[in-house]
Amino acid sequence: MVLLGTSVGGMVVAKVAEFASERVSRFVFVDALALRHGERIRDIVTRPAPIETDVAIGRSPEDSLRALQGSLLPEMAGWAAERFGMHPTDAFSQPVVMESFWDMR
Repeated sequence: MVLLGTSVGGMVVAKVAEFASERVSRFVFVDALALRHGERIRDIVTRPAPIETDVAIGRSPEDSLRALQGSLLPEMAGWAAERFGMHPTDAFSQPVVMESFWDMR
């Protein structure tokens, strides 16, 4: 099995690698975060988010669409923007527990 993660999903891939590396033949990170033990997303991603509430952080579908329009065909930009979502605020502010991932070989 191959496990692929993008964006914040990189942290999920890294954690799965710690717990179940024997069940996955390859781990793939595509434009993904792989934080070190104790780091927070906010330590890496420092630009302010257009929307930040007590429970979610990110940008609106309209902001996502504007960001995508320069590099994608209009129909593809619309399709992608509809699938962008907000991230839990705690995922940005809480330190990650990643005790052995960076020591794996």
